[in-house]
Amino acid sequence: MVYLAWDADGAGRKVGQAVLSDDVTELRRVSQAIEQGNEIVKSWLLASSGTITEAGGDEGSGVIPAEHLKDLPDIRRRYEAAVGCTLSVGVGMRLSEAAKALYAAKLTGKDQIKLYGPDCEEILSQEKPPKDGAAL
Repeated sequence: MVYLAWDADGAGRKVGQAVLSDDVTELRRVSQAIEQGNEIVKSWLLASSGTITEAGGDEGSGVIPAEHLKDLPDIRRRYEAAVGCTLSVGVGMRLSEAAKALYAAKLTGKDQIKLYGPDCEEILSQEKPPKDGAAL
């Protein structure tokens, strides 16, 4: 079993733009698209003998048998088609490793699957954490 952590690239910006422009219709559309994208990931996890550890907004995490990672590029394509945003994914043997790999993926260009390894620790060691706790 391996852990996954995922986060949509730019979905928060779309939500924020709709809120700041008082565009309730666009906010509903974006929110529904994000829900649909998360459902794609969650359904894949469950159909692949995996579990969801958490999911909310445009991000989540789960556990899945490693042999199903081969399906992840297709899941990312389906997510992007549904949401209109690419998806970054971190993979690790522990939840913390998946989260670190996700963070490293975000810092190195987004729109990728990043496996946890020493390179992730190197990337993270060079990054200064945001002062306000803001996510990438």
